Amino acid sequence: MSDFFSGNYQDALNIAAKRHDIIGIQVFDPRDKELPNVGLVQMRDGETGAMQWVDSGDKRVREYYTNQFAQHSQYCKTAFVKSGAELVTIRTNEDYVKALQTFFLNRA
Repeated sequence: MSDFFSGNYQDALNIAAKRHDIIGIQVFDPRDKELPNVGLVQMRDGETGAMQWVDSGDKRVREYYTNQFAQHSQYCKTAFVKSGAELVTIRTNEDYVKALQTFFLNRA
């Protein structure tokens, strides 16, 4: 269970998936997907703690943010498919029990 923002995990996933039934659970906040237009915002990097001002009023900044999320999501999907593992994506604002039930019912 992770947001899978922790760099390159493809090799480790490939090795683990050869010997085990791997199901990744990717959790994300819907606000990670799209940056709202609220002007200047000070943000902290969750991994490094570094602070940075971001102009969310700039359309290019919001588009970049959305594109980065889409690229990351695609990388995760591709990494899991290539390894033979499975991936469940769950938003923080959805009922995770229903999402997992749906996944396992469709898996059977």
